[in-house]
Parts: sequence; C-alpha cells; structure tokens
Amino acid sequence: PPRFALTGAPAANALHPYYRGPQTPLFATDTSPETRRLLRLLPDRDGPITLLKAFGDLVFWRELGSLTVAPPWLVYAELLQSADPRAHEAAEEFRREVIGH
Repeated sequence: PPRFALTGAPAANALHPYYRGPQTPLFATDTSPETRRLLRLLPDRDGPITLLKAFGDLVFWRELGSLTVAPPWLVYAELLQSADPRAHEAAEEFRREVIGH
C-alpha cells in the first residue's frame, strides 16, 4: 500500500499547533490514478489537497499517532512556498519553536 506523509501547514500544526492553513499537501509513494481513486481525490488545480510524489524515504520522518509527517526543514520550506502571509508568519514561529534556529 502507498505511504503518505503530511507536509506544510498540517504537518506544522501536528508538530506545533499554531496554524493549520486551508491546503493539505502530502507526499505519497504512489500518486497514480488508482491511488487517487482509493483516496477519493478528484482533480482540481485549486483544490485543498496537493499530492506530491515522495522522493525517497527521507520524507517519511516521524509518526504521530496515525499520521506521518515530513521532516521539519521540509515542512518549513513548504510553509514558505505558500501564497498566504499567515503561512510565512507560521513558518517563522515553526522555525523558532521546532527547528530551533
């Protein structure tokens, strides 16, 4: 079965509750139409879910209950890529509180 890891705002929120954001980006080992069907995802460029192809096991950093999250530095980078100014604010909070630099 495919593996998944949250990144961006949902992962940041799971690691340090501060900002959730409207989008749900996640890495998957399989992004095929079959997996999208299994997840009941419909194609929508502006939809709330962005399915990203995992580039190795590196993106599957830590399990938090039933969720797997990407590494903090990757979560931080994803927040900075957002068009939402609140995500940039959250990125700085996340960097201070979770990454520690």
